Amino acid sequence: MIKKESRIVVPLGIVLLCSIAAILLMQLPFFHTLEYKTIDWRIRFRSPDKSFGKDVMVILLDEAIMDQFPCRSPVPRGMLARLIQIADEGGARFIGLDVFLKNLTSEDKDNKLLSAIKKSGKVVLVSALREEDGRYRLDSPHEEFLNAASATGVADFPINPIDQRIRELQVYYEVEGKTVPALSSSLFLLDQGEEVKPSKLVGMERFSEKWPSMNLDSFNRILINYQGPPASSHPDRKIIRTLPASAVLTGLIPKAWFKNKFVLIGAGYTDNTDSYRTPFYSRLYDYAMTPGVEIHANALATILDGKTITTLPIAVSFMIILFFSLTLLLLERWFNTIISAIALAVLCSGYSVFCLVFFERTNLILPMIPLLTGLILTFISITVYRTLTEGRQKRWIKKTFQMYLSPEFVNILLKRPDLLSLGGEEKELTVLFSDLKGFTSLSEIMPPSDLVSLLNEYLDGMTQIIFDHGGTLDKYEGDAVMAFWGAPLEDHEHARKAVAAALEMSRFSDSLSLKFQDEGRPAIKTRFGLNTGRVIVGNIGSQKRFDYTIIGDGVNLASRLENANKQYGTYLMISHSTYTLVRDHFMVRVLDNLRVKGKKRPVKVYEVLGRLNDRHELEFKKMLDCYLQGFLAYTKSEWKEALRLFEEGLGLKPDDGPTLTYIERCRYFLDNPPDDSWDGVFRLTTK
Repeated sequence: MIKKESRIVVPLGIVLLCSIAAILLMQLPFFHTLEYKTIDWRIRFRSPDKSFGKDVMVILLDEAIMDQFPCRSPVPRGMLARLIQIADEGGARFIGLDVFLKNLTSEDKDNKLLSAIKKSGKVVLVSALREEDGRYRLDSPHEEFLNAASATGVADFPINPIDQRIRELQVYYEVEGKTVPALSSSLFLLDQGEEVKPSKLVGMERFSEKWPSMNLDSFNRILINYQGPPASSHPDRKIIRTLPASAVLTGLIPKAWFKNKFVLIGAGYTDNTDSYRTPFYSRLYDYAMTPGVEIHANALATILDGKTITTLPIAVSFMIILFFSLTLLLLERWFNTIISAIALAVLCSGYSVFCLVFFERTNLILPMIPLLTGLILTFISITVYRTLTEGRQKRWIKKTFQMYLSPEFVNILLKRPDLLSLGGEEKELTVLFSDLKGFTSLSEIMPPSDLVSLLNEYLDGMTQIIFDHGGTLDKYEGDAVMAFWGAPLEDHEHARKAVAAALEMSRFSDSLSLKFQDEGRPAIKTRFGLNTGRVIVGNIGSQKRFDYTIIGDGVNLASRLENANKQYGTYLMISHSTYTLVRDHFMVRVLDNLRVKGKKRPVKVYEVLGRLNDRHELEFKKMLDCYLQGFLAYTKSEWKEALRLFEEGLGLKPDDGPTLTYIERCRYFLDNPPDDSWDGVFRLTTK
């Protein structure tokens, strides 16, 4: 049998290990990407924030303008100069040029662009990163452009190696011993009055002072708070104002629109090589790629608005996973595997929807894949554990209890082992002892084979009745039977069922006696003693062999009552504790106040005559009235009156054992009156 502590500690250990495993699995790229997929889902299906990026504007180099040039690469410098000039004249706060100016082209056009950059005094150019020997190397713009610009910023974004999506902004990079900001970081720092000269590439020590809410991870990254699909392909869903360069250059866009805005200029034509997958790269949005300049715009808006997407610390995520896994464990303990699986599906679905709603309202990412992984691992592990342990447990239950309980009750225990109470537990039970009257004499006159045959038939019938009434067979001792009710299955009606079983066992014994007489075998009669009380119940014995049995004074008293029947000529005696629980169901008469051997306190005992609804002859009821009045007179030491009443009752039922017993006592006390210390208690001197 699996120990109670193991049934608790092992599942808790499984839950803890599965929760830890879920956190560790998230360090693997595959699971990490799966979690990002759920973040994509949350971003796509939330309502966009219409105020997001109100200070950011994008000028896209569109098809209409690029078609005017015979060659799209390098991007015509004169056109870029004109766009910078228009934005500057409109009062742009800062201008970010997302076009890498690595080399010079024609002197005239380069001079126009250099002039526009210098005149503006607020243009930020992009640098590019390349990796050599596991380290970053910085490719800066041509020196002339570099010196003309206010600052530079890295154009690159971290790209997920599995699904090729850009979800994060690396705020700054450590390159060749220097701290290099991203393009959006440079624009933000300049706006905050920080000096970000390309020649200095200053550190980011004051970045957190300017933006206290920045939530960088260990790679100096934040999640970009995308609010919609690319405006280049879905202009109807755009949140950040995005303008085609062709419209700007032809004067269709008022210059006033640029006033006090961060203006980002970059490629948006179809065959540009600067477009990437983002969370909005999905069937819902026709798998549209997002131009790099729009990604920079979303990153900058994320910084400026301070509306960052926040993830929970690992410790907090672990506690959430642990909480839900413990909840699942409780469900698995209460319900079967199928119900638990349904509960798991409901739990996962409900939590997923909650994550979506919670993110929309708070911008906080609750762990989804880690939690779902933890729950699934917990469910599988607990199910396997239950299958292994329950199989072993069921085999133990069947082996242990098939000799004590009916098959129906064994099946109940197999289905609900949690109902089982074992091992040194003190509880209230009703105990039954039965014994064949005159069995010793029978064994002396009957051949052994006939005696065994008689006993087998007798015990088989008695045992079946015990099982039919929900009792537990404790043991046989020759012809004696010991049984109890209320364990291992809880039963609040243990006393009623025990007495009902005793009555049926008595009737069976009488019918079997008639059968034996017809067959020429001796008649039999069974005596019963029942007591209700607190006893110790459990597996008692050695490591090699044990029995599920009961011990205690309550057991001994039931045995003494069975034997006490001899004093009164009765066959079914119960204690007062049993009487209080069954008096509304059975016809019972008081027998005596007994002091059994070895006990100081007397016990009031009763005889069970039958069920309350059984039909009894009028003479029988009159006899009981005479008996009860006689017993009352007896307790008052009114011997003559008691004798008269008992003799009157005996006339109605000449073979009534208790009446004969009290007639004998009354006659004795008439001749030998007791002293004043007589308390009406009869002392039982034998066991």
